[in-house]
Amino acid sequence: MTDILCKWLNEDVKLQQKIEAANFAKAFGSGYLLGELMSKYGLQEDFKSFSPGTNTDAKLNNFSRLEPSLRLLQVPFNSNIVSDVMREKPGAVTKLMYQLFIALNRKEQQKLTSHAMEAMKSSQKMTLETANAEFYQNRLRQQFSSTSSSRHGRIS
Repeated sequence: MTDILCKWLNEDVKLQQKIEAANFAKAFGSGYLLGELMSKYGLQEDFKSFSPGTNTDAKLNNFSRLEPSLRLLQVPFNSNIVSDVMREKPGAVTKLMYQLFIALNRKEQQKLTSHAMEAMKSSQKMTLETANAEFYQNRLRQQFSSTSSSRHGRIS
């Protein structure tokens, strides 16, 4: 599966960094290349605000910016998934990237723009999603802060 995704990312999408199966999870752990991918599909207009850094603040910035775009594609994305991707948990990035591969191909086949996709949503659902986005950002910060604190506490 990872080899197929690498071929798609390197040959079709042409990300700025070559993606190899051996560094697949690490390549996407900061969220930066996910932002580039979404930008290439016209779904991440704020890609210039993404950080290529790998520190916690950069990762939180990037993943917070990705959440609305992934929600628009109806790709499952929550603080647990983000946490697994940020920690480069085996299989987490591959699963997310496969879901993105399917969703982005569906978008291309249907020739949908991000504006057309957004217009298809009802305003009531958008209000709920705005509240969910705020909850998501707060949950992600709390979850990552507690993990960082516990890691620092164990160092002797």
